[in-house]
Amino acid sequence: TEINPIQAPQTLDNVRVIEITANALAGKYTGILSEKTQLLDHPLTNTVARKVTAIIDAGNKLYLLDGSSVLYTGVIFPDKTYEIAAKGKIRTGNAILKGKRLTFSFTETTQFTDEGANTLDLTITTSVVITKTGKLPTQ
Repeated sequence: TEINPIQAPQTLDNVRVIEITANALAGKYTGILSEKTQLLDHPLTNTVARKVTAIIDAGNKLYLLDGSSVLYTGVIFPDKTYEIAAKGKIRTGNAILKGKRLTFSFTETTQFTDEGANTLDLTITTSVVITKTGKLPTQ
């Protein structure tokens, strides 16, 4: 939650204060976002993937783009945990950093109603693999 000091006082729950130091993750990234959809009651899966670009700024803020659309924004913390706004929810977890490659994923279980009004249970696993390609431009 971002705080606007001009607004009336606000009460926050579940606040996490983390010192942000020089960020080795800051930079430009390119990679792949894939989504695997799996029906829970049937042996049927489908995976789609697309190219994405991203930046992580000096404050650890992540911006992930698909073409001209911002898909996800969030924070990669120094301990490599993340909080990312995706599909209307805040996703949390542990990112994996290997060299210049950063990977994170999350899974949701949901229901889908087909054209015959049948309800199907499914899981959607979103995986992001991005590789650092350069530094941020100096401002």
